[in-house]
Order: sequence, then C-alpha cells, then structure tokens
Amino acid sequence: RGTDGYEPALMSVQMKFPNYELIGTTEDDPDWNLYFEQLYPSELNLLSIKNRRHTEHLASLGDQLHEPRPVKHSIHFASPHAREQFVKSIAAEGFEISLNETPEPDAEYRYGVELTRRDRVDLDSIDGMAVDLSLRIMEWGGEYDGWDAVPVLGRS
Repeated sequence: RGTDGYEPALMSVQMKFPNYELIGTTEDDPDWNLYFEQLYPSELNLLSIKNRRHTEHLASLGDQLHEPRPVKHSIHFASPHAREQFVKSIAAEGFEISLNETPEPDAEYRYGVELTRRDRVDLDSIDGMAVDLSLRIMEWGGEYDGWDAVPVLGRS
C-alpha cells in the first residue's frame, strides 16, 4: 500500500490532541515483517485472547464462571513418543486422560490427548491453566488446541 491518506490522518489526530507533537513515518514493508515480528500477538498472547473471548461468551450465557465443572483440554502431538512423555509428565495432576489419533495418515499432529478435570473457568483460573499447559506441551513439540466446558447456569 502507498502512503495516500497518511498525512491527512495524522493531521486529523493532531487536531484532536493539540498539546501533543505527533511524528509519523512510513516504510515499505511488502512482506509485513514489522507486523508479524513486532505487532502481531505471540502464540501465548493469542491463547490468552482466545481464553478471554471464551469466558466472555460463557458469561454472556449467564455462566457462573467460578463454579467448578469438567473442563476438557485438547492437545495434539506429531509422534506417539512425545504424547507418551507429556502424558507421563502430567499423570499425577488429577486429569482424566483420553488418547486419540486422527485417521488421516498425512496429518502433522496425528496423536491427540484430551485432558478433563473439574476446574473453574473464570479468566484468571482458566488462562493460568491453559498457558501453563501450553508451555508444557511445547516442550514436547505439541500443540494446545484449546479448552471447552459446559456452561453452569443459575447458581451463585
């Protein structure tokens, strides 16, 4: 994209905030390197954004987020060995563990794990859990595919 519109946009902002000196510049970046390397959220920040959106959706349904309920986490690994090592590392943490495998032989992350445990889904609780799991999954080259839970309605 060219710089058309850049100066009028800057002037519009300057008029709204006359006590500030605004300085702007443009740089050709056809591969969007600045965006992807500095502005785009990291994988963990994206996970936190997804967690916030998920909890906001549950709250909009009237969910009592602080009430414990079964929470299922979906995880995928590229090898059965990595999956096995990860499962061993969390075996004592109270999760019900279910293994699965995608039937597509060319899938990069064929070897799945579902972890289920009673937990709260308020943002602080679930985000801490999901980020911790994601970091531990990354140690084994896996991918965290998110969590799900049935809403708990009407209790306080």
